[in-house]
Amino acid sequence: MKTVLLTLALAGAACAENTVFERAQAALAPGPDLRLSARGSVAETSLPAGPLVWKCTTLAGLDSPNPRVRVEVAGQDGKRSWVVAFDKQVQVIQKLALHPLTAGTPLSETDFHATSVWLPATQVGSSIYLGPYDGRYRLRRSVPAQSALAAAWVEAVPYCEAGCRVEIRVQQPGLALTLSGKALERGYPDRPVRVRLESGGTMQAWYDKDGQLSDRRLP
Repeated sequence: MKTVLLTLALAGAACAENTVFERAQAALAPGPDLRLSARGSVAETSLPAGPLVWKCTTLAGLDSPNPRVRVEVAGQDGKRSWVVAFDKQVQVIQKLALHPLTAGTPLSETDFHATSVWLPATQVGSSIYLGPYDGRYRLRRSVPAQSALAAAWVEAVPYCEAGCRVEIRVQQPGLALTLSGKALERGYPDRPVRVRLESGGTMQAWYDKDGQLSDRRLP
């Protein structure tokens, strides 16, 4: 963005004053993990002669994806006003693939490295996969080196595939047994799985976090 330095005569000497953009940005005071860039340019004509009085009013603050500030410059010859709009970027930690990964690869911390990147505020948390990278999830597609994962590229690793043999733990007051059968669909944590029992019947069971299939029906 082209910036214009405002030059004022103070005490008979010329000195450089902050630009409208810099004054507006100072009013918003972004932290170290946030940065602002002016959207478009600030149209300026000649400023009033003599000492100036600045006033900044926040129209949309840093909690907005598009912060805006009204900057007013008052002098002895009159007053001018600007509304300065910003594009907000947020500094976040992303994990990038160290090398190309193929579809079906379980996610592992050793395949990724963390790096600090700047993202437009509108993209933060929207499509980037944030973890976990502990083998419980795998890739739906191949991933190039130095790429951050999109959430749509990742799926949970099933505990069983359709057709695999499974055992269901049944534990109720006065009853504890194990039933054998065949899964009719993929089994994921905390989702019901339909199982065809060896007896010929069908029932639902659930995997817990340890991979144990159990009956959660109330006694």
